[in-house]
Amino acid sequence: MTEFPADTLAYPEPSKANTVLVLAIIGLVVLPIVTSPIAWIMGRNELRAIDEGRRSPEGQRVARIGMVIGMVTTILSVLGAAILILALRAFSA
Repeated sequence: MTEFPADTLAYPEPSKANTVLVLAIIGLVVLPIVTSPIAWIMGRNELRAIDEGRRSPEGQRVARIGMVIGMVTTILSVLGAAILILALRAFSA
């Protein structure tokens, strides 16, 4: 049977770092315009909760990686959509 360290009970909220990373990866591969911004926002909120002591700092690295992937994918998706719209307008005129 696995025993958990006693200090994990000191944090009142469970970590959502793995959820952030999963959403970021899904955004990177499948639905960038939908899940990437969610990963970015959730990652920022997770890091804030860790800094405030509400969640375990063990998930900080995973949350930061997920947040950065979500951020980069969101920005690239918006830029790609803008370029596509500009290209379609240029060719339709």
